[in-house]
Amino acid sequence: MTTSYEAIDPSDHLAPKETSSMLSRLKRLALAVLAALTLGAFALPAAPAAAAPSPWWQVLTGSRPTNMWEPADANMTQEVKTAKKFFGLIFAGRVEVAGETVGCLGSGTLAPFGGPSANQLCEENTGYPASETAAEFEAMLEGPYGAGEVKVIGGPVGASPFQVTSPWHPAVDIDVIAFGTASVDLLSEGSGNLVLTLTNLGDAAVDGSSTPVTVVDRLPGHVVPISVQALPSSGVEGPVECAVE
Repeated sequence: MTTSYEAIDPSDHLAPKETSSMLSRLKRLALAVLAALTLGAFALPAAPAAAAPSPWWQVLTGSRPTNMWEPADANMTQEVKTAKKFFGLIFAGRVEVAGETVGCLGSGTLAPFGGPSANQLCEENTGYPASETAAEFEAMLEGPYGAGEVKVIGGPVGASPFQVTSPWHPAVDIDVIAFGTASVDLLSEGSGNLVLTLTNLGDAAVDGSSTPVTVVDRLPGHVVPISVQALPSSGVEGPVECAVE
């Protein structure tokens, strides 16, 4: 236990008699504090003799820049790209916002080869039909972003990128189901980045291959998380996936 106190010199402000009396009281107080700390130390429970090794996480939160204010842009604009990689025939991808499935983007079919259509893949994997046009994508995003609050242009799926404009909300995430690639780029500038440093300070390694490790950090008030990216340090094996809940 480490306890710190602010020291004062009573002789700077008191007469000699008052100084002597004050010093006497301070000495008694110091003895009382020392006695209390000594008794407190004896009262602390002893650590187990053979505690099992375990991990222990330290979470440090910082920001770049240090002081974040309003975003540089009033609205956020995202560019959503999709591509058909199976001979340019088919694409299907789950659409998520803040970890929730809100729809599916899809186009094309493999019926001539006895395979599924994009619509079949979307319904089987997400429960939603395949959306292909900007108007369909816009209607899909009105759920998480608000009716009349989002505008989508471009497309269609697998041909040209979509451009999604809305108030600041968690970004769109595309999880490819099969036969394609997808990416989402944020074109607008926010207010900055929160930087979380996660360090295992325990005496045991962490294996998240069977049971994923979940680390939760409470964000400052009025902060809206848009996207998240993990950058593993040396000694970390395998992918590290993060999501905005």
